[in-house]
Amino acid sequence: MVKKLFLVLFGAMICKPVSAQIPISVPNFNTYQFSEGSKLGIRNREGVLLKAEYDQVWEQGKDRYSLTISGKTNVFYLDKVILPTAVDEVNFISDDTFVSVDKGEKSIYVLDTDNQYKLALKTKNNLVVNNGFTLVLSDSSGKKTFYFKNGASLTDKYSYPNIYNNVIMASIDRKWGLIKDGREITPFMYDSIDTIGRFYKQRSGQGYLLRYKTAKYFIVGLNQKFGIINVEGKTVLPIQYDEIVLDEETNIYTLRLNNREETFDGNK
Repeated sequence: MVKKLFLVLFGAMICKPVSAQIPISVPNFNTYQFSEGSKLGIRNREGVLLKAEYDQVWEQGKDRYSLTISGKTNVFYLDKVILPTAVDEVNFISDDTFVSVDKGEKSIYVLDTDNQYKLALKTKNNLVVNNGFTLVLSDSSGKKTFYFKNGASLTDKYSYPNIYNNVIMASIDRKWGLIKDGREITPFMYDSIDTIGRFYKQRSGQGYLLRYKTAKYFIVGLNQKFGIINVEGKTVLPIQYDEIVLDEETNIYTLRLNNREETFDGNK
């Protein structure tokens, strides 16, 4: 009896129409792409959400897509199209931030607390966008403005801004400091700020870029002495060392003082 029941169930499975099978991607996503001929659309288990009329569809994360039709692009999230009109280009910076570009105008959309994308900023100036803030560079005068998610802004005060995760590394009158969430988290007092140490940077430009994106700490210099601060601007090691250099492979800092060496574990 058991063997007979197994054969009946197995036969039912192999006779199931292919069109009724659920694509592999569905268990991880509530929505997925489907095609009709050469066109693409989006649906969920219950039915079609966007009919198959798009030339290209790109997954941009869980239940979010960029869609192109006749050379114009829009964004779909959860159950609807986000942009009021399709644009020339869409770039996702992260899951919660994307930039649309249309006729030279850039619009930044940020996922709000109600889980909906909202227009945060519109500009024709050059943009550098990060997950925690937006840096707007003026084409004409070169003035710089930082716009933060919390509504704060900092304008035309800082030189040579560098983006590190959600922290801005910048200088005022050749003195360096850190900015986070719209406020200065260190005094602008350092002669230099680095993420890996000057000698390592000279050895490997590629390694420098990787370290710059992933390091937890900054090496700060003052009066030819060096110390370490973290991404919150707090002092980890005082400014007393003759040299600090990071080994990219091990994430271990070598600290030199008066011809003696010690180490600091950058993994903790």
